[in-house]
Amino acid sequence: MLLCALLFALAPAEQPLDGFNCLGAGFFAILLMRELDGLFDPLAHDAWLYPFLTIAFVTVDNACRPSRRARILDSLVRCAATPAFASLASGFALLVFLACSAWALFGTRC
Repeated sequence: MLLCALLFALAPAEQPLDGFNCLGAGFFAILLMRELDGLFDPLAHDAWLYPFLTIAFVTVDNACRPSRRARILDSLVRCAATPAFASLASGFALLVFLACSAWALFGTRC
């Protein structure tokens, strides 16, 4: 959650990275929302979906404004060249692999 707040705080600070920071913050906010689905389950099954969609629409709308749209791909390439991105991508791939392995082994949903 702190990472999301920092990314949102950095989005307007650096002009070339503002759209990418907004997309990154939305990505982590959606991951957090999905992890906290146990708090929403007493309300209704899959109640996390509505805040999830709200975060996604607001994030994409903010990131894809005409003033930011042209710089998103360039900032993604700059970010992908950093060692931090390699760690993030490796951790995310490991998370997806372990979640899908648990689904195959134990019959849980992936």
